[in-house]
Amino acid sequence: MPCTPEVLVDVTDLNVSICRGCQRVGFSYKNVLIGFDKEDFKAFVYSFSELQFETSAVLFPIGERRIIVNSVHCDIQFSFNREEFENIRVHLNQSITLLNAKEILSHH
Repeated sequence: MPCTPEVLVDVTDLNVSICRGCQRVGFSYKNVLIGFDKEDFKAFVYSFSELQFETSAVLFPIGERRIIVNSVHCDIQFSFNREEFENIRVHLNQSITLLNAKEILSHH
């Protein structure tokens, strides 16, 4: 059965959706899409929100400071500049709030 995504967040370059059937969460940033089960997605967002740009960013060879963020997949990492990082952090936290609300409402 094909997935039927329900959008949690959809802004420029970023989308978070959950499949109505299998309940997998898709995190899409620019042209990268990573699928998570709900618990892994929550762990990803929690660890993302705990990061501090100033203490974790590294200077890339292009002369820009970027933060490297691990996904739950050992070979997939993201690198974000400060603006991208802060924007994504806000929207990931928003998606978790909506996901939690959906879970609460589905139990009633």
